[in-house]
Amino acid sequence: MVVRFYYSLSPRDVALKPLPVLILVLVGTAFGAVALVSMWSAPVNNQQADAASDPAGRRPLNPLEISEQGPYPRAVLRESLHRFAGMQIGATGSHSFAVRNDGDAPLLLQAGKVTCKCTFPTVSADPVLPGESVEILLTWQPESAEAQFHQSAEIWTNDPENEQLTLQIAGSVAWLIYPLPSAVWQLRRVSEDSPVRFDGSIISTGLDEFQVIDYKCSVDAAEVEIEPISPTELAERSAKTGAKIKSGYNIKVAIAGPVPIGRFQERLTFVTDIEHVPEMTVLLSGNIPGPYFILGNGWNGDLMKLNLGNVKASQGKTVTLSMFMPRQDEPMQVEVKEKSPAFLQLVIEPDESFKAPTKERYLIKLTVPPGSPAGSEIAMIRLETNRESIPELELSVEMVVK
Repeated sequence: MVVRFYYSLSPRDVALKPLPVLILVLVGTAFGAVALVSMWSAPVNNQQADAASDPAGRRPLNPLEISEQGPYPRAVLRESLHRFAGMQIGATGSHSFAVRNDGDAPLLLQAGKVTCKCTFPTVSADPVLPGESVEILLTWQPESAEAQFHQSAEIWTNDPENEQLTLQIAGSVAWLIYPLPSAVWQLRRVSEDSPVRFDGSIISTGLDEFQVIDYKCSVDAAEVEIEPISPTELAERSAKTGAKIKSGYNIKVAIAGPVPIGRFQERLTFVTDIEHVPEMTVLLSGNIPGPYFILGNGWNGDLMKLNLGNVKASQGKTVTLSMFMPRQDEPMQVEVKEKSPAFLQLVIEPDESFKAPTKERYLIKLTVPPGSPAGSEIAMIRLETNRESIPELELSVEMVVK
């Protein structure tokens, strides 16, 4: 049932009466991944007015009655889209959309479909008289970060030429706290004898203060120092980056004890007192140097990764890398402990032609054989050797087989 109230206002009443306001509160959903489409109606005299359904299932029918004969109202929307500046999670942004009645009869408005979960407080059932305006307030509160958001709300009218008004809000949402230099902190090591260290920061441009309550690291031997950034350093960083940094912490991580040679990647999670960001995780990454080094086309020593690029499935591809290490009397023995995908072929053999007195070279031949399945792959290879200085070696291979 649709309940409507019609009454006339004298010019004096109109002059003294403030413009009615229809308020829509939009609550953000996680990364905009799920759009909850609901039918919400403006409560009229504490009763919910529901739109009738189109029997054909095409779209809802206008719940407002439109006169078969004039005069008619004319709904004019001053703007249909408002873009918010960058917003922080938990912040609230509001914008008023003005609707003017340029017609010859009272204009009725009623809330319709929205593209997110919304709440409509009680609104006035007063019609908008010819020549008058009403403001519709949309309030958006993001609860999680998303690169871009775009939400809309539809308003039914009794204007036969413009039965629906679509109000749109758009913008971007930023995290309340950020890891610096990025979400991946790279290894800092002065020498082979020094501990494995990582340096980074957690900063906020939206919070005057926040607390790091605890931390969790996937390495048991990790020692983490967390110190508040001083006001002087905050000001210096703000001037350097051009962004107002309000608060933050400097983080120093040291890994005690022996660390396996090769690629290093672990997770460090900070526990905060921020409601919308209770935890934040960064990766600790790098390559632990040893008494060897690898050279070859497509090889990235920092990532311990070989980029094979595009491989024709009909032809296959072979790449040879050179691994140099201190010369020993006994040849190095290598055992493949793990290799995925299985079709990747690996051969490691000494280069007998290499005659340097203090170093020896081993050739690492990686082959994608003809007839390999098409697709994008990141192969993982884990090796064990009989050398105490290189007990284990892990590398990856990136390729696209076509």
